[in-house]
Amino acid sequence: FVGHYSQPFSGVVEKQDLMPHLNSLSHLPDAIPLCPSYYAKDWKLGIPDALKKRLNEDRYRVHIDSRLEDGNLCIGEAYLPGRSEKEIILTTYMCHPVMANDNISGVAVASELFRILSSFPERNFSYRLIIIPETIGSITFLYHHQPELKNVIGGYNLTCCGDPGKIHFKQSWSGDSLLDRAARKVLMDREQDHRILPYYLSGSDERQFNAPGFRIPMPTIMRTPPTQFPEYHSSFDNLKFITPDALRDTLQFVLDTLFVVDNNRTYKNIYRAEPFLSDKGIFTQVHVGPYGVFNKGKAGLDPGYLNQIVIHETDGRQDLLSIAEKWSCPFPELLHASEKFKRVDLVNLVE
Repeated sequence: FVGHYSQPFSGVVEKQDLMPHLNSLSHLPDAIPLCPSYYAKDWKLGIPDALKKRLNEDRYRVHIDSRLEDGNLCIGEAYLPGRSEKEIILTTYMCHPVMANDNISGVAVASELFRILSSFPERNFSYRLIIIPETIGSITFLYHHQPELKNVIGGYNLTCCGDPGKIHFKQSWSGDSLLDRAARKVLMDREQDHRILPYYLSGSDERQFNAPGFRIPMPTIMRTPPTQFPEYHSSFDNLKFITPDALRDTLQFVLDTLFVVDNNRTYKNIYRAEPFLSDKGIFTQVHVGPYGVFNKGKAGLDPGYLNQIVIHETDGRQDLLSIAEKWSCPFPELLHASEKFKRVDLVNLVE
């Protein structure tokens, strides 16, 4: 495997001069590593470690027929308008040829996600998808879109979405944005094994969005993080490594998270003290715990209990996500209960 951006070379070299140009993986002796040479004027060859150990000759003929010339940095971009000009960016990268998990899996999930979002009759936020070469692509995008970034409230970076590992969520630099809170809430409600990671300095394109000068909240959604699965940057990161179930699960998690982001809102009560819900036709008896006693730990799906939460927490100062976090109730059910109160003119939407 010729490393990407290798310089052309033809000649006979001594073994001791050849070895620094050969890249192999001792933990995967039959795999071919990815070995780009983006910024060094050099040539590289990726070979199986088992083959490297069998190279016993003193001299080798090397012929790399490559050509380097000026080109273009291409960015794939799609935009979906919403009721608001406030925008959420979804970013993923396509610069690792023949790698499946890293990162055609992210491109596949992001593309299908955008197809689904485009089918919705209405969206509150506007959405932008960018497919880029990692790092240099995000820097270029940010540089050329500075005026438009005033409308961006944050986004998600999608990478390594198809391996069988559990969901890992890397928080943004601030860690407390709407994008962070929504994902953490969905992870808790899913009751599946997951891991929430603090922001760390290495990683993918989230680094550029979170960096000084922009500070756009950009968490990362992934399964096993890059460098933490043995197949990383090798020929073993292939279609056999990723699974349809993992891709679907990642897609569903991102959809559930964006549902919270797009539907998070704040309501203001019109009533004082507890309103008479029977008169409004929305009363439901609380059936949580013995003797009808409220049980916070098991009340998330009880309609009567959700009514009580709406009554006591809807004050125009807390958004729905804050209330759902406080009372450990699922966001979709709390949204449904709040909409009932709005339909009978007990609460108003705070714009």
